[in-house]
Amino acid sequence: MTGAYSSQPNNGTQTVTIGGTITTSDQLTITVYDHGLTQGYEAITYTVQKTNAINC
Repeated sequence: MTGAYSSQPNNGTQTVTIGGTITTSDQLTITVYDHGLTQGYEAITYTVQKTNAINC
C-alpha cells in the first residue's frame, strides 16, 4: 500500500510505503508531526478495502 499526505503546501508531499499482507477491514494509522499543525501532529487512519491491491 502506498499513500501520500501533505500537511502544508510549503512542506511538499511525503510518500509512505507499507509492506505486509492486505486484510480487509484492517486499519493503518500514520501520525504526521509538523510544527505547522495545530497540535504539532495529526493522526491519519486508513481502513483497508477488499479492492486494495499490492503493487509488485
